[in-house]
Amino acid sequence: MSDLPDRPDFTAGLRILARLCRPALRPMLVSTGLAIVSTALELVPFVAFFLAIRDLLDGSADGGRFLVLALVVAVASTVRFVTWSWALKISHLAAFDVMADLRLEIARTLAQLPLGWFSRRRSGKVQRALTDDVQRLEVLLAHAIPELASALVFWVAAAIWLLAVDWVLALAALGLAPVAFFVQWLGMHDSSVHVRRITAAADDLHGRAAEVLRHPPVVRLFDRFGTITGPIEAAIDEAVAADEAWSRRYAGTGTGFRVLITADFVIALPVGVWLLARGSTDAPSLVLVLLLGAGILQPLERAYRLGFRLSWISYAGATVDAMLQETALPEPREPQPPQIGPVEFDRVTFAHEPPTPTVSDVSFRAEVGEVTALVGPSGAGKSTLARLLSRFWDVDDGSIRIGGVDVRDLHSSDLFAQLALVFQDPFLFSDTVAGNLRVGRADATDEELTAACRAARIHDTIAALPNGYDTHIGAGGIDLSGGERQRLTIARAMLRNAPIVVLDEATAMADPDSEAAIQEAISELVAGRTLIVIAHRLRTVASADRIVVVDDGRVVEIGRHGDLVDAGGTYATMWNDMRIAESLHLGDGGHVGEGRRVDERTGGGS
Repeated sequence: MSDLPDRPDFTAGLRILARLCRPALRPMLVSTGLAIVSTALELVPFVAFFLAIRDLLDGSADGGRFLVLALVVAVASTVRFVTWSWALKISHLAAFDVMADLRLEIARTLAQLPLGWFSRRRSGKVQRALTDDVQRLEVLLAHAIPELASALVFWVAAAIWLLAVDWVLALAALGLAPVAFFVQWLGMHDSSVHVRRITAAADDLHGRAAEVLRHPPVVRLFDRFGTITGPIEAAIDEAVAADEAWSRRYAGTGTGFRVLITADFVIALPVGVWLLARGSTDAPSLVLVLLLGAGILQPLERAYRLGFRLSWISYAGATVDAMLQETALPEPREPQPPQIGPVEFDRVTFAHEPPTPTVSDVSFRAEVGEVTALVGPSGAGKSTLARLLSRFWDVDDGSIRIGGVDVRDLHSSDLFAQLALVFQDPFLFSDTVAGNLRVGRADATDEELTAACRAARIHDTIAALPNGYDTHIGAGGIDLSGGERQRLTIARAMLRNAPIVVLDEATAMADPDSEAAIQEAISELVAGRTLIVIAHRLRTVASADRIVVVDDGRVVEIGRHGDLVDAGGTYATMWNDMRIAESLHLGDGGHVGEGRRVDERTGGGS
């Protein structure tokens, strides 16, 4: 997601809630009103105790009056707990509704973002926004509003009462509270910088830990010198350092806050005794001030705890707000109907990080019913071109057309219906084989699943599994080999029956046998479709109808295999380098160069 400001403002969370809380305005007002009533009832025991002490000291006390006061306190306490419970119940129900709406809005936003947005971000950050950050905003609505309102009302009501009883004693008992909250503000000032550092460290730690946990065999076999686990140890150290810095920053002011709000007794008692000795106050007033000063600590503690969390809430609000402000994939005002036809790249230029272009002035044509291969060195821009076709990003200049229609003039749902992409790292869900296949088309029949898998040369493998198509293949298809997973994703693409299929390094993870099966599947796949194959192994695309050679983001050659070999250009150099790499082996006596004979014109071997 976009970078957040160094000091995200608390108003970011408020802006989101103000926009989403309108349906919950009435229940939140009711909740706040009940919280205020409950807080007002907290004063009743103090009033009763004050009246009882006064009656005892002036000799007017009697058992009947004390019984009435006890009953009043019992009823008030019961009503207070009931109203407080209802206040929190209503605020929580309202918060749950608002948070559900907020998560749905985030989900709708994510569904409208270009696919390239996700490729540049760790999934953990998006997940945190949907879970932890939204949950922190829930605290604001479910707890902060009723609890802060109640704390404020209690303090104001107590202050007014104490000032009416004895203003000097009241100042002695309550004067340190504003100072305490000023000290807390000093502790919270710029604390969002620390919160940002803690969150960034946690994101980095979670991301690195997830990578290590995904590949434990690699870690076990190759991490002898800590090359893999070293970064995660550094991430742990940074997370600890961030937490320690935050603790040091807040420990002093937090302690100061608690000392100040509990110091009213230290000040009020000697001042009260002095006033009592002078005859400027009476004993009931002094007892009331001391008791009420102690009773006010609980709501002040609630306000303190919520204030401590405001920095986290403000950062969460800024994070969610930034996500909701991301630019959606532009949709045409008047979408054009999709057309079946060739895919044309016309002087396409695009930069991941302007101003240096990733691909520049790229033009080529992929015909229906033909295989068009994109080849070139790693980092040449081949995968970027495939992703531009599916609008992971939009081109900076030029156009990409399908059947003569610019992809930007198609509604995204129509465009995606035209495409089936098979990526280098085939992703499979933790589900059955059939469940993974039906991701391509939910209403596919069992016969259609079987037909697609036969065409992808994977049916026999599936049939040999314990439960056939109902076999659970585990997260990421870990029970299948790389080539088998790849063929399963090809079957999924076939089942989708899209007119345009893009295979991005489809044989990269395949062993020789799987590679041959994938080649046969590609032959089945091309019938009636536009097939674009991105390949690193040149032999897999030597029979393509058209080979587009990309180097440093530009198209340097286009042609068939034999013509490109004869031309002696970039492709011929790559082909010869491949032949040399294949022929190098250590035979008897360590001779080099006794590899299989390669036919340069056809790409075949003997």
